[in-house]
Amino acid sequence: MKILHIFANYKWTGPADAALSLARALQEKHKVTFMCGGAPRGQQNQVKEKAHEFGVPVIVNRALRKHLAPVTAFHAMRFAAYILRHEKADIIHTHLVNDHLIAAAALWITQNKLPLVRSYYEDSRTRSDRFRNKILMRGCANATIVFSRGAAEELQRLGIKDQRIHAIDPAVDVHRFNPARNLPDMRAKFGLNVDDFVCLLYTSDAAD
Repeated sequence: MKILHIFANYKWTGPADAALSLARALQEKHKVTFMCGGAPRGQQNQVKEKAHEFGVPVIVNRALRKHLAPVTAFHAMRFAAYILRHEKADIIHTHLVNDHLIAAAALWITQNKLPLVRSYYEDSRTRSDRFRNKILMRGCANATIVFSRGAAEELQRLGIKDQRIHAIDPAVDVHRFNPARNLPDMRAKFGLNVDDFVCLLYTSDAAD
């Protein structure tokens, strides 16, 4: 089976980690291609670099953006449609509201009936996002994957049918997150004592 992931960002965020980890895990049994957004000139495309590190084939759609802009969205749709014609995928997997829109438009342009799956990371932060998610997941998604009960309940409030909502545990790199893995003493590096209590916060770029 050939799976095309579409991810509308170039930054290494929480959703990017989950999306690429899933793509890498799926490679064990399927052929996977990962499309990500392009970085602005002079900035690092973190998602592209991680995809290379993970061994996941990556396509950069330079017009694909996290936030909707009519001109770039039009070019992103055309490029995605071109890829759909040549990649011959069996499933499209989207991850954010804008790449969901781009994928749905590309399927319409190519008159393609491929199943479309959406991973939902509780990203209905604004009224506009809630409206677009509601329309897209009601009419342009065969299934939606969530990683928490709260996300499932949020989609139910948006009117998504229960049979289209699938709650699963997110993909985890068990080699990286392994208690038996030998690691350097990071306490000494940060000037922490052995008995110091440490609280770590993992977050995306607060300025994004």
